[in-house]
Amino acid sequence: MMQYPKNSITATGSTVLSGSMTIPAKYLSPGSISGIQINAGNPDRNKIYIYPYSHKIQVIHMIKNGIVRVFRNSFVITACMLIFQTRCSSERSHKLQVREYEEVMLKGSKSIYDFFMKLEPDSAYLDSALMYLNTAAKYECAKHNKILYNKGFVYFHKRDYEKAIESIDSIDSTPFALYKSIIIEKIEAKRAENRGDIRTRNMHYGNIVKNIDGYIDRFLPVFDSIMRLPDEAAIWNDSIFMGYFYERTYYRAKIIGLDNITRELDSLQEQKAYNRDYIDELKKDIEGPLSGRITGSISFE
Repeated sequence: MMQYPKNSITATGSTVLSGSMTIPAKYLSPGSISGIQINAGNPDRNKIYIYPYSHKIQVIHMIKNGIVRVFRNSFVITACMLIFQTRCSSERSHKLQVREYEEVMLKGSKSIYDFFMKLEPDSAYLDSALMYLNTAAKYECAKHNKILYNKGFVYFHKRDYEKAIESIDSIDSTPFALYKSIIIEKIEAKRAENRGDIRTRNMHYGNIVKNIDGYIDRFLPVFDSIMRLPDEAAIWNDSIFMGYFYERTYYRAKIIGLDNITRELDSLQEQKAYNRDYIDELKKDIEGPLSGRITGSISFE
């Protein structure tokens, strides 16, 4: 089989591709895969999985729009590490139970997929997903944090924001603490937006920016050194810092507008000598979701 560069995408568990193979993103076509697995940055980090969960399917939709990077900023889809990953240790339970658990989780995954595939989404699919998630939680090998995340995700799209917050807040994971607080702010922002309270929505957006700024400030020398790397791709490959910075930039732009965030980024680049190519690419990347031309690039949006 032809070997492609290491920056290409590995598709596994596909209904079309058999086994596992590596292909560049530009060769992917709509409907060709059911999931994309990305090993971003340090190969020892947790694997990140992208599943097609947006109003028009995250990965496929972005390919339709000519974006072959497929979330170069991999932390944008950090949440997807928690979406319907169905790996139980066979050392903890019998193989039959593991297989049953995985089947239940996959059925839940399909229910969400079907919800977003419909031109007129039917919330009955989300109800089915919740049923499967509740069933999966009863298994000994269940990954409860992942189930809680998924329940929060489903409740969010059912517009049951109280239960969405309750599910996300119940996740017991220290490394996830910051992003958990960010997700809760996103849910609160959407709730305010739906009742027409733009001022409160922007307040929650501002809280997201402050939380991320606080995190970056704690590691500012490291962050600055990454942002000054001469290789733009090496900057994007830092899935943690760049993921947070992407979301920070996006929500700041939601408050002050695209023109103003562009000026802020240009000023920041000049003051701190950050990589110009990276800053220019970041400005292009946030323009799509801000304009509504691209959907699904930001979780809980």
